Order: sequence, then structure tokens, then C-alpha cells
Amino acid sequence: MSGRSSDRWSGPALSFDRVRSLAPLLALSFLLAACTTTQPAGDSAGLSMSTSLTSPSPGVRSSTPSSEAPSTDRSRTSSRSAATTSVLSIHDGDTIKVSLADGATEVVRMLGLNAPERNECYGAESTALLTDLLGGNSVTLVQDGGRDQFGRLLAEVWVGSSDVAAEMVAAGAAIAYHDGRSPAKLLVIQESARAAGRGLWATDACGASAGASLEVTAIAYDAPGDDSQNLDQEWVRITNTGEHTIELNGWQVRDESSVNRYTFGAVTFGAGESLTLVSGCGNDGGLVVYWCASGAAVWNNGGDAVFVMDPAGNTVAYRGYDEGDPSAAPVSQPPTTTIAGDTPTTTSASARAEVKIVALNFDAPGNDNENKNGEWVRLRNEGTSAVDLTGWRLQDEGPNHTYPFPTGYTLAAGAEVTVHTGCGTDGETELYWCVGGSAVWNNTGDTAFVYDAAGALVDSASR
Repeated sequence: MSGRSSDRWSGPALSFDRVRSLAPLLALSFLLAACTTTQPAGDSAGLSMSTSLTSPSPGVRSSTPSSEAPSTDRSRTSSRSAATTSVLSIHDGDTIKVSLADGATEVVRMLGLNAPERNECYGAESTALLTDLLGGNSVTLVQDGGRDQFGRLLAEVWVGSSDVAAEMVAAGAAIAYHDGRSPAKLLVIQESARAAGRGLWATDACGASAGASLEVTAIAYDAPGDDSQNLDQEWVRITNTGEHTIELNGWQVRDESSVNRYTFGAVTFGAGESLTLVSGCGNDGGLVVYWCASGAAVWNNGGDAVFVMDPAGNTVAYRGYDEGDPSAAPVSQPPTTTIAGDTPTTTSASARAEVKIVALNFDAPGNDNENKNGEWVRLRNEGTSAVDLTGWRLQDEGPNHTYPFPTGYTLAAGAEVTVHTGCGTDGETELYWCVGGSAVWNNTGDTAFVYDAAGALVDSASR
């Protein structure tokens, strides 16, 4: 089973123009919402905008946003409450800051969806849509006190009888989860948005389309035994259903989180051929390539989705699955092409384990954008041998902030190096990202990831 340390969508940056096409959908949503407003259960005193908290019947799926408040976690059955809050600011398409009735403020991570960051593909459009949906109104939070790893309050967000998560997913401005964090109706709504090519599901959502035709034809997501100890039995198969050969260099495969991403190297993918991406380590060749995932398995046994994305970040192929999905491939089915003499190797994994993130400073004194060198990440080589960091990279939760370590840079055994966001002269213990524009690290919560030259995750740390 795959671990989750982030709830972010990833993709290259895009222009703001596409959000204008969502105006008719927004108008229709609020027109429908205006027709049904009832008071929610729980602490409803003084609620100016609210909705019924009647739970949907098990197994009932709706094809449009519903006025019934969904259960956003299938394991939660009690202790839910509702309260009206004022929106102070909108961070991105799934995170807002609110003021409570007692004057306290909370950063709220909306349940049931995953929206792109502001600097990612469709991030500006997603943020603008959420701003339009909330529109300076009071909102109703439905929550049970749960918080995420960053301390943010987890809650459903409603405006009148409008389920904001459903509106976002319907517009293609966010994705729903298959692992139980999204109610069944959001997955149905997502399929409608995907079929219509709305928002993130447009063939050119992130830039010019590659014009390829691919299909995820098999998923072996549940390896025998402990998945993390048997990564060679966890894999996905992708088929080129088009008429042309594709050069996959720069293409990506990812899951519903933003932690797990694989970038293809120089792979030629002929028309009609099937390629198998194995989660474990091995020697690439033919039509079998190895992710060499570190620490945990990639694909979540409780439900997940496979996204195949072209170099611009457009989703070219997609397949979601629920826990126990019978359409997934049996784990005994081997990769389509076996490479003679190909055996997994743990050498690179042993070397990776030596380098750790030991300190973070995401919030520089004063204005972060004017004091970028006050924002930094520190790494230490805890091994007994020097490690060559050529080809390694440091990045945050979005793919547009990536720092490549200098060619030939070696981190000595026991040594530390600090990577500053700003500009400076590189040395043995200090390196400089020299980022233009805004600072990299998000003060309200972010994660630093270190990847080796093969693209395998070495370490991560959050605050």
C-alpha cells in the first residue's frame, strides 16, 4: 500500500484564460443552489448560508452536485458538526483561511478533493474558480475535528446548498480520490468532467497536446505480502493504441498524490506495443522500465488512479480503481517483456539511504520574497562514504520548483550542505537555488523532496 505525505496535484504552469469558459457552469450551479436552502444539523444558530446534512443512502451515486452533505470519509460515522465562518483568504483550489465565530482563525483543507497549487498547471484557474464560488460569502464548515499532517482543519465547505467540492470537481478544477477520501458521488461527477474534457481533463489543459493515444491496460497494485518489500510484483501496463511511434522522454506517470511521480527517459514506444512500469528496481530495457521507488509502494491498495502525462503535463491516459477492483490485473501476471539477465538491484537504494533532510526553514524573517536566502533546506550525508549528487534534485510539492544539484558536487561522509532559495556563490557547505520571482517554500505547509539521479525518492520532510 502506498503511503501519502501530500495532497497536491502537479503539472506545469498555464495561463489564466481557460477559467473564463467555466462561467456558464458557475451560473447554473448557483441558480440551482438558490432553489434549495435548508438548515444543516448540528450547531445551526445564526447560520446565514447552510444546507441539509442528510447523509446519502449507501451505494447511491449522483451525476450532478447534490444538496445532500456527503460523508467525505467512509470510516467516519459520528461527531460531525456544522458552523458558519467568514472566508479571510484563499490559498489555492482546496485550501482557505477562515475566521470562526469566537474570533479564532483556521486554515482549512477541503475534504474530498485535490486541487493544483497556484504555480502548477491549472492552478490559477482552480484558485479563481474557488474564489468565485465563495465570492466573499460566509461558508458552512462541516467537520469532526480532524486535521492533516500540516495541522490544517479538515472540513467540507458549503455555500448555501452548494457543495463546493462537487462544484470544483464538476468543473475539472480538482480531482477526486479513489481511496475513500472522496464520496462516491464525486467520482461520478469526475467521470462526467473527464468525458466532457473540462478543466484539467482537456487535451490541451497544460499546453499543446502531444496528439498521442495511450491506454492504461492493466494494474497490479496489490503485490503478494508486504507491498513495500515486494515492489517487483507491483506494476502498471500502458499500451500505445495509436498509429504512431512515441518518444517517451519527459513523459510522466503519477498517482493521485504528488509524491509519486516517474519520469521516462529515452524510451521508444511503437504503435500497438505495451510497456510495463515496475515499481521496484532493475535495469531498463525493451518494454520494461523500473521506477525504483524508495521506502513504500507506489499504488494504494485501498484505491488509486494512474495518470500518464505528456511533457506539457496534459493527461493523455487515466485509469482509476477502487479497493478490490476485479478489473485490475492478477498479481501473478508477469511483465509483458522479460529482459534476459535483468535482476533488481538494491545498491542505489543503499546509497540513497545515507542522505537525509535534517533541517528546514520555510519562513524567512520578514518578507520571504525579499529575503530568499533566509529560506533554506539542509541535507546531511549520514553514511561512511562520499555521495556524488550529480543529477540529484530538490523540489517542493509542485513540479515547477526544482533545484538540480551542480554537476560534480560531492557530499562528504558526515558533511552537511544548505540549499538557499536565493542567489549566491556555491561552496562546499552552501548552495544557492537563485530562484526568480516568488519564494519557493510555502509558509502554511509544504514538503521538501530529494530525488537521486535515477528519479527515486531519497528523503522527504514536511512542516
